[in-house]
This record gives sequence, C-alpha cells and structure tokens, in this order.
Amino acid sequence: MGSIISPKMPPQVITDALAAFTQLELQKFDPLVGENACQIRAAKLCELAQRIENPLSEEDHAFVVYSYFLTLIKQQIPHGYTCIERIEDKYGATLLGISSSQVSLLRKGAQKFLSQQSVRYVQNKANGKLSPFVKDEFLKIDAGREMIPCFFTMKVLLKKQRVIILKAIEYKETERLGEEILIYQQNQMGKASSFQIIEKGILPDTLPAMVIEGYSLKEPADERSLREKISAVSLKLLVFLNAAAHHQYAGEHKSTPIPFPEGDPQKKKMGELAQLAPQLGCCLENPITFCIDHIYPAKIGDFS
Repeated sequence: MGSIISPKMPPQVITDALAAFTQLELQKFDPLVGENACQIRAAKLCELAQRIENPLSEEDHAFVVYSYFLTLIKQQIPHGYTCIERIEDKYGATLLGISSSQVSLLRKGAQKFLSQQSVRYVQNKANGKLSPFVKDEFLKIDAGREMIPCFFTMKVLLKKQRVIILKAIEYKETERLGEEILIYQQNQMGKASSFQIIEKGILPDTLPAMVIEGYSLKEPADERSLREKISAVSLKLLVFLNAAAHHQYAGEHKSTPIPFPEGDPQKKKMGELAQLAPQLGCCLENPITFCIDHIYPAKIGDFS
C-alpha cells in the first residue's frame, strides 16, 4: 500500500494524514488543486470517511494523503467576502523542512493525481442522460490537471444520497451581519430525490457531510431572515443555479464553453438556469440569495 505516493513525500505527512482521517478531522482534507473540482473531492472524501472501518485501496490511500498535503501547504488570504487561496513552495518548504524544489515536485504530482482521480470518480458515478457530459470528450487539461464541466459534476454528485451542510454568511455592503447553518438530508423517492432541512442534534456528530459555504448580500428592503431567504429556494435549485452560472472549466480553459453537440437539449436547460441565476440572486454577479464560494468535507459535529 502507498506505492502510488511519491517516495519524496515526508513520512510524517503520511502518518499525520492517516491519523487525521481516522479521527474524522475532515476539514484538514481541503486541497488546493487549481481547477474547479472542490465539490468532487468533498464528495469522495465524505464517502471514504463513511466507511472508515474498511481498508483504503491504494488509490484512495494516495487520495487521502495528497489531499492532506495540499491542504497543509496552502495559505488563505482574506479578500472581500471570501479568501484567496494560494500555494507558495517556499512556505511549504519552511513548514516541512524540505527544499522548495521538492515541495514543487510533490505539489505538481499531487495536483495532477487528485484531478485525475476526481474526474474518474464522477465518471464512475454518472449514468443515464448525464453520463455523456462527463466523458473524456468533455475533458480539458490545464498544466496536467484534468477537469470536466462544473455543472454536470454537480448534477452527478447530487444524484447520490448525501448529507449537506450549507453555511451562509450574510453581509450588508462590507459589514458582516451573521451566518446561518442549515443541514440537509437527501431523501430518495423512486427515481427522484429531494433534500429536507434537518434540525441540529438529530444526525450523529460523526456523520460526514459536504459543506457548501457561501455568502448572501442583505438588501435594505428585504426584511426576511437569512434562513427564510435561503430556504425559499430548494437546495438543488440553489446549487444548480450557481453551477450553471459558474465557469465550467479553469486555468487556460476558464472561458471555454462546454462543447455541446448541435441542438442538444442539455445546452438549453443549462443556459436557462444560467440566465435565471442572477434573477434569483444565486451567482457572483448578484449574490442577494446565496453565492457558493467553496465546498469541502466536514462532519456534523463540526457545526453543532
């Protein structure tokens, strides 16, 4: 086990990664890969954590260790309503006591591996009408990092039963007013599924959950509470509006549109959601309801 991991990885990082994962310290597994797939890694890590008693496969072992490593060496800089995340190899070198060139080599390898595994994870989960849109024909590569369309990855991920924590921070201009934590559990009804809000204290503290974190701008004329405003839109619609309005790829492909086949109905559906997003306040241009900033893994007890 572990042969996929570079031999240059400091052994203590591997030991610490597995110890943290075993203790379900999932927020230590929020890697900066440099594409647009934080939602995929959050989903996969939560799934692995749900079966923590089972031995990890070689690939999953590497996935956990590299996720920990890229979280360990990243820096967060407050900026507006969010944070800018960055990795400087010199910072990682000082932190780990190794050379900058060694950090750079490990970082590039980890980012490439995690992006590839993220794509494979979604491709293996996809079925039915969504399957064609996450295949290799829709794949883009930037600096060795693979990526597939953001919108369709979210569609695939929300097909599976999941627990989601929505963390919304409310602002009035630049003043932070407060935050709201909503816990959603997915209910499967035949072929369809929906999410319902679960009150705190019902689900076990150790249960892994995807955290969807974002912000909402308070309008002077809107007297609704943050909870009322967000819960007025279904979780799925809120997520899909954000995903449709978001860049579908990253890096040099940030402005690249999805290469839909001519006349494909999915192009029309996604386009309609992208147009609706600013009207309902679910995008960067108009975040009066909720704009997704980041998605990462955690457990229920982290927010109780």
